[in-house]
Amino acid sequence: MVQLKRGLRRYAAAIQLAHSEDVVKRAKASSDVMGLVGPLVNNLESKLNIQRKYLMQSRASSLTRKIQNLDKVAYRMYWTYVQSVNTCVLDDDKEKKEAALQLKDQIVASAISSKLTRSKRIAKLLACVRELTNTYATQLKLLCLDDEVADMKIVVESVYESTLQRSEERMVVPIGAHATARKESEKAYAGLITALNGLAVLDEEGKLTDLILFIKTEQKRLELSEFGRVSSEQNEESTGGDVSGNQKPGDQKPDGSEGEGEQGPETPGDQTPSDSEGEQGGTGTDTNPDSGSGSGSGSSDDDSPFHP
Repeated sequence: MVQLKRGLRRYAAAIQLAHSEDVVKRAKASSDVMGLVGPLVNNLESKLNIQRKYLMQSRASSLTRKIQNLDKVAYRMYWTYVQSVNTCVLDDDKEKKEAALQLKDQIVASAISSKLTRSKRIAKLLACVRELTNTYATQLKLLCLDDEVADMKIVVESVYESTLQRSEERMVVPIGAHATARKESEKAYAGLITALNGLAVLDEEGKLTDLILFIKTEQKRLELSEFGRVSSEQNEESTGGDVSGNQKPGDQKPDGSEGEGEQGPETPGDQTPSDSEGEQGGTGTDTNPDSGSGSGSGSSDDDSPFHP
């Protein structure tokens, strides 16, 4: 009889977990099987329950979509404010023009750009609106921009609070918790398979035949399918963090491109803030929000908000 294979490490965590759970379900459906290997099946089920809990916790937070949407709204509101200031600079009234120039200097100093990563951009927007309401209240009121900035401040603070909340959620999951849980599950699975391989030789009544054939068929199906298979490096990464097999937010830019390239000048209507979560462009800043300039190299992913 062909021996069953003990290892599932080559497969993504979600595939390994689903297969193991199917084996447990099939085994528990037979009293004959449970009479022979019941303790091993129960042990595997217990380990899988722990692994599933950490797997679900390591998936993307439900707040991610909310943060993405609010970030885009806040950035559009900022661009509307920028254009309002640019319009006020052309005012014939000397006092209003001077106030507008002061606000424009603050815009340049803030260096807020669509090329910034989300966490960096949110922090800069928050610092900007706080400075406007605290330091430039007189200028805003003179130009009738105080209500516009107040509305923008509400949205920016909302996305910042959501980012903080998401970071707190992720801190609940201990570092490497899923990786440890998966190793325990694989160890329990290997123990069950070893027992089945040994008992199969002595199973003259065929009590284990159905389960063994089921596992053999499923293992063969997984071998022939490319779905769910990962390299050793990918598997190592998945067991240490996001093991769902899904692309993490920030892996690509919204247009699907990777890396950097030259871009033409940005216009307010074309502004789409980057969805990248990690810091990019550490040294390059936009001296004017209308410009598409800015350079820098990507670095590690950073989910935690930058405190202004």
